Amino acid sequence: MSENQNEVYIRIMLDTLYKKDKLLTSLIDITREQERLLEEKEFSMDSFESLMEDKEKFIVELNQLEDGFEALYQRLVKVLPEASGLWENIQKAQQLIRSIMDKSMTLQALEARNKERLLLYLAGKRQEIKSFKSGSKAAELYQHNMVNQHQDGQSYFLDKKK
Repeated sequence: MSENQNEVYIRIMLDTLYKKDKLLTSLIDITREQERLLEEKEFSMDSFESLMEDKEKFIVELNQLEDGFEALYQRLVKVLPEASGLWENIQKAQQLIRSIMDKSMTLQALEARNKERLLLYLAGKRQEIKSFKSGSKAAELYQHNMVNQHQDGQSYFLDKKK
């Protein structure tokens, strides 16, 4: 590869790294918003799902960038030792990779906390549903028993004391 091609590939790699860094920042922001939603008393599942859809779009784009970055990196790794004039750009790439790794770790920690909060919320909702079902079953049994208490020829309004 010529020196000019190497420079173009390094620039493309830097652009990819900048985009990945920006996407990770956006993902962290969305995850923090999800965390805020999970902490509210009136949790909105619709808002949470909307944020999940936004995150999914960013993750798809991030995966595409990652695939392109891998292919580009495989080309560059062979010629990097010979590319002495590109050290400044290589150092920028190293800084971006460190930033991306830090943001990835932050995102993983946020996701783990949000997962625990969501599981607790869902467990509470399951318990509410279970309580509702058992309460409605008890009410149904009571109603059934009360209907069976009445015998033909007996008035509902007359007292048996005579």
